[in-house]
Amino acid sequence: MKQNIFFSSLFVFSLLVSCAETKEVRREETKESNASIKIQEIGLEVMTKDLGKMIWEDAMGACADLGDGWRLPTKDELEKIYKYRDKIGGFASNYYYWSSTEYGNDFAWYFNFGDGSMFNYSKSYAYYKSDTYYVRAVRDLK
Repeated sequence: MKQNIFFSSLFVFSLLVSCAETKEVRREETKESNASIKIQEIGLEVMTKDLGKMIWEDAMGACADLGDGWRLPTKDELEKIYKYRDKIGGFASNYYYWSSTEYGNDFAWYFNFGDGSMFNYSKSYAYYKSDTYYVRAVRDLK
């Protein structure tokens, strides 16, 4: 009887370890499957898909969590990316994208991919870091 409990416990433990390893591999595969395009003219590698809509702090973290130098673009980089938006593809038209450039403690710059305009709180658009906008990760070309 004790031997059956031991082998049953060993089986369950093996199954749990196996599942944990599978989950870790899938997460890595997901990271690696993020398609990107290198734009030599602006010195950036840009993901071809959005990471979703989120608040600014989560946007900063989501980009950093991709590892290997991925980050949220600056406001100046977003302006350059806008010029290559058709080549990069996948942008939500008429939607705002977060930049990493802060404006005080509570605000950050965002970019409108509908008309190519950039805003912060000082231009009478009260968009706080707690608002949700789209996120696109970039990294410097190596």
